[in-house]
Amino acid sequence: MKIVHVVTLISPEGAYGGPVRVALNQLGELQKQGHEVLLVASYRGYLPSQVPKFIDGVPVSLFPAVTFSRKLGFAGTISPRMILALPKIFRNFDVIHMHFARDLVVLPAGIFATLNRKKSVFIQTHGMIDESNSQLAHIIDWLMTKRVMKRSRRVFYLTDVECASLLHLFPFIGCKIHYLPNAVPTAAIVSPEESDVVEFIFLARLQSRKNPDVFVHAAKLRIENGSKARYTVVGPDEGMGKMVDDLIREAATSMISREAAVAMTAASLRIGRADVYVLPSVNEPFPMSVLEALAVGVPVLITESNGLADFVRQANSGIIVEPTADSVAKAMKIMEDDAALRSLYGSNATKLAQDEFSMSKVGSQLIANYGQ
Repeated sequence: MKIVHVVTLISPEGAYGGPVRVALNQLGELQKQGHEVLLVASYRGYLPSQVPKFIDGVPVSLFPAVTFSRKLGFAGTISPRMILALPKIFRNFDVIHMHFARDLVVLPAGIFATLNRKKSVFIQTHGMIDESNSQLAHIIDWLMTKRVMKRSRRVFYLTDVECASLLHLFPFIGCKIHYLPNAVPTAAIVSPEESDVVEFIFLARLQSRKNPDVFVHAAKLRIENGSKARYTVVGPDEGMGKMVDDLIREAATSMISREAAVAMTAASLRIGRADVYVLPSVNEPFPMSVLEALAVGVPVLITESNGLADFVRQANSGIIVEPTADSVAKAMKIMEDDAALRSLYGSNATKLAQDEFSMSKVGSQLIANYGQ
């Protein structure tokens, strides 16, 4: 089978986050199962001579992104060259899988994909198409999103909340909406660097929903109460970089630091060098960074509103906290003080990733849907 996926943006530091990692993981597994694959996206951050042809062994076709409005975030990105190239690209593939959002890269791509009714089009929304009070969102849905949804063969969702929201917006998709979890390839366990000092790591985009400031405030509370651990913030700036830097500077201690963002392909390795992964985010549907931590045997501290909270709780692979500095700090103390508990959580984390979020299972599920 010949399968093309489309995602909004690829950059060296992984600015677009989870959807890109999901697409690469899916295509890598489909390629391993013998299918011909391609990932199409816009790009920024690469010199023209450095634009990759492959990422993690997956062939990619990347086109320059143009930002016409920084205030709109990713929705303010377009890629005219990509849109012009898509009709020719789509002709060569049996299946078109869109990692879908309300932006001017994948929305027009979706329109082109559905023009040829002989093509099988699949939509995966990653929690990015939800009910909104924005009049602009309503207009976009009426003009474009609704049309793509109507002509798609399947719409994949992550959580019950996302499913309910999609059905409210587009009731006609009821017969073709299907659950598809995120997943991670089997990963090598990376032992933390030899040290008596425990490292807590926040590795995610520095944006408001991720709450990097809560991580830093919690770290300050712990240090004030005698902690000897290290606290590291890693990730691209998506609006909160200056605040995080100011908070770290005000803390006036080398125990809290910020590192440059790492490439998507290096995220698991960096997380694996730490002892505990912390993500105090709010209403995060199914974060890939948490799955990557679990896959490399790193226990996690995540919030109750995280879509993976119940999985982590039932598998006893981390601690569920409220998104407040005090709650996170209390959980950090438990983790720092109890090496045996960290070891138990880490072993359970690996098993959870292998049992519930196997890439081979998701690959087989995709092929079953593509073939229907």
